[in-house]
Amino acid sequence: PAPATEIIGDLRLRDLEQDPAMAALVAEAQPLYDEYFHEDLLDDVRSRENARVAFLVRSGRDGAPPLFCGVLVYKLWGAPLRAMSVLRVAVPARLRTLGYGRQLMRWLMQKAVALPRHQCAKVTLCAMPEAIPFYDRLGFAPIPLDDLAPCSETEDAEEELPAPMPGALWMQYKCGRFVKPASKR
Repeated sequence: PAPATEIIGDLRLRDLEQDPAMAALVAEAQPLYDEYFHEDLLDDVRSRENARVAFLVRSGRDGAPPLFCGVLVYKLWGAPLRAMSVLRVAVPARLRTLGYGRQLMRWLMQKAVALPRHQCAKVTLCAMPEAIPFYDRLGFAPIPLDDLAPCSETEDAEEELPAPMPGALWMQYKCGRFVKPASKR
């Protein structure tokens, strides 16, 4: 049988800094974070007020420590946005195509759906071009440009959204009674 996985989620900055087991996971995630985001994981979380972190780990065999399988950084925005935003998600290259990214995303989507609609109506993210099919398979749809709103720490409506990388696409998964339109084939 495949080794069991576990998501250790809802971690705050202080959990990552003060819990030795979480600090060890941060150390394991850092090379991946360097490679894909060119940032320090703790500095990134520190710079995003109220951001949370989730780690996906696989049970170690024969008493070995758990294997780091992925990291997710996310944030719940209150009204008026009422959105759970995926800030970062990454899985080590050697573990891709094994479903670990899907597990992390489904965990967050279920978490968002479980919240009352007045707290969270959707999960949002900015998908890199190569990841768009992955998010599409999970039920995410492009956000119409007219619906994009700034999500700054200051909630300043005049502030511009950060420009996505070329080819990147803002996407959303609506919680509740949203049905994604069938794609044209």
